[in-house]
Amino acid sequence: MDIDDLTKIIELFARKDPELEKMIRNSVAGKDAVYEAIKGDISAIKRSRNFYDWRSRGDLYYQLESILENIRLNVKDPELAVNLLIKFFALDATCCNCCDDSDGGLGYVFNLQAIEVFGQFAPAYLDKKKLTQIIYDLIEHNDYGCHDGVLENISLLLPPENIRSLLDKEFSHSYVLPDLAFALNDAILFEKLLSESRPNGFSKHDYYELAECYLNSGDADKALQFADEIDNSYYGYENFKIHEKIYLATDNKNALKNLYCEAFFNSPTESAIERIKTVFGDDFFNTLAQQKLEEIHNSQDYSKTDFNFLMVYDSADNIENYVIDRKDKLSGVYYESEELKKIKKICSPLTQTIIFRIPLNYYLDNAKSKYYSSAAKHLKTLDALASEITDWRGVEPHSEYKKKLYEKHYRKYSFWEKYK
Repeated sequence: MDIDDLTKIIELFARKDPELEKMIRNSVAGKDAVYEAIKGDISAIKRSRNFYDWRSRGDLYYQLESILENIRLNVKDPELAVNLLIKFFALDATCCNCCDDSDGGLGYVFNLQAIEVFGQFAPAYLDKKKLTQIIYDLIEHNDYGCHDGVLENISLLLPPENIRSLLDKEFSHSYVLPDLAFALNDAILFEKLLSESRPNGFSKHDYYELAECYLNSGDADKALQFADEIDNSYYGYENFKIHEKIYLATDNKNALKNLYCEAFFNSPTESAIERIKTVFGDDFFNTLAQQKLEEIHNSQDYSKTDFNFLMVYDSADNIENYVIDRKDKLSGVYYESEELKKIKKICSPLTQTIIFRIPLNYYLDNAKSKYYSSAAKHLKTLDALASEITDWRGVEPHSEYKKKLYEKHYRKYSFWEKYK
């Protein structure tokens, strides 16, 4: 395909997509024309009286994203780009009041995509004093939360000395000054300002941020003191991650091993397994795996995570024993279609039967008619599995199960029609 043919195809698509057409035109227009065109697109949204409900809100998101992409691709002057972004951020009230944003789409556009474009031009903006004032105004005038990303990513937008100059300004919200200190990795100042903004003491999440800030500032010992104060019942993941960072930074292999082992025994997920193998090797993991298998079989509880672990590291017979011993505790355990495919490959027919009955019972007991096709497939699967089972080991045989299922749900005609 030559360049002329490609151009014709692009033009054809552009005619069907006004935003794409604008972008292509701007790519060959002069600097002033591009600026005025994008400014006009922003003004059009501000003047619009449209309301975007959940069905049409994607149209607004696309318009906003197209403006940002136009700025990113077609504006070369950092000052002009920042001026356009100021106007873009000023759309927050208009957009929030004219759009059903229950899916969080506006937050994604303003706090992630717009900040990414801002970060492209801010470093090259020569007048840092003026840029500092612009960022101050964006942080201060943030009634809709659409400027949160400015403060959260301020270290990408301003040099440290300009961020520090903002500490001398007054802000309406008490969280701003501590966040500025955090961005500077000034842990002592961060702790001081955070304490002043917390008359009732630090919150449960504050300890995580304090630990992270002290670690970023190079004081791992102080970071560990705050990390040990984190409430694991509320912030288990954050607690794990900050301790992992501290132990990696200080090369504390023993503490790291204990942390990884505890996480693995609590929940033997693929990520927990991979961490141990990567840092401590397969031999160490294999020893842990045997201990975990013994623990799983000794427990009377059923865990989907444990079951998935057994499918990788145990025999089909042992998996069958595990499921049969806990078959009364499987109600409500849901498996995705990909997981069911894996179960078909690995588990015995009796294990599969117990597991496939769970969604079938749920769909019929709760009259989930839109899932009757899946339910019918499950029942056909159970029919096929029954012929492979010679010892039901206390599990209700398929013929009896199917008979009771029909007696209970014989009026669900649409299901039985799909089954036939």
